[in-house]
Amino acid sequence: MGLIAKVTVVTMVDGQRREFQPGEQLPALHAHDVASLKAMGAIEDTGETEKAAKVSAAAAKKAAKEFEDARKLVHAADESTDTGAPSA
Repeated sequence: MGLIAKVTVVTMVDGQRREFQPGEQLPALHAHDVASLKAMGAIEDTGETEKAAKVSAAAAKKAAKEFEDARKLVHAADESTDTGAPSA
């Protein structure tokens, strides 16, 4: 799990005030601080982002397969009712 600052984050690290710029990795923080920073969109958890991307990709792949299967069924139904006569 990596926490990345999306905005400037100021926190105490080893008793000293530290400032982390957007894109910098943050040190380990208390769970409450992490939850609060996530809620306001100040940090990104790279582990959660990767997991969400995998879930999204799997859902997209499943949806594409379902669409293709439905398209094949519609195409097969059209072919079975085709009279062969030219349309007017």
